[in-house]
Amino acid sequence: MLNEVPEEDLWEECYLVVADTGTDYYTLRGILEDVKHITGQEIDTFGRYYNVEKDSLILPEDDADEMWAGAYFPRREMTPAGSIEYLDAYRRRDTSSRMLAAVAGLFAEKRGADSMLALIRKQYQGAWVMKTEVYMGCMH
Repeated sequence: MLNEVPEEDLWEECYLVVADTGTDYYTLRGILEDVKHITGQEIDTFGRYYNVEKDSLILPEDDADEMWAGAYFPRREMTPAGSIEYLDAYRRRDTSSRMLAAVAGLFAEKRGADSMLALIRKQYQGAWVMKTEVYMGCMH
């Protein structure tokens, strides 16, 4: 097809600000609440919630997107909002790892990520900026 976009053009370089990591959703959610108070930025779940029975961060089982209903759909929206993500989804690795990240924003430019990091690092000394690539193509 003439309109087909090469696979490598569907990935966008960006910067993930990670306040902390761990496997306990509720601890990381508390960290996001702290980050919200420090930065003034909202927390955006992107429609996902923590399902205790599945021990997983997922979209609701009855989500309108039948393909992703009951599964984790990675954040792709670049905003300074906080969210909880599976860290390996941003390392282009198998996402079966249980390592979660309290994300203090996803930025198109490093300057924005560095500014957010400077705000939260006073309280979260272990926070860092992770350069990554996010897939922007169709995930169906």
